[in-house]
Amino acid sequence: MTLPAQTLNSVCQATGETVTDPVYGSNNWWTYVILGENSGWISNIYLRGDAHLNNVPDCASITQH
Repeated sequence: MTLPAQTLNSVCQATGETVTDPVYGSNNWWTYVILGENSGWISNIYLRGDAHLNNVPDCASITQH
């Protein structure tokens, strides 16, 4: 599924399965995002920024109370 460019709320990121795209290369970082009432994981390869996003915390660094 292709979504139009939009702003997602990024919660955290973690390593996972490597995604390879002939246009964007390879990356194994994934970001958990929220868009309205929907949420899920998206490969960082399809997000604007570096392979590991600078302003998104790693999921391991987030503690739940």
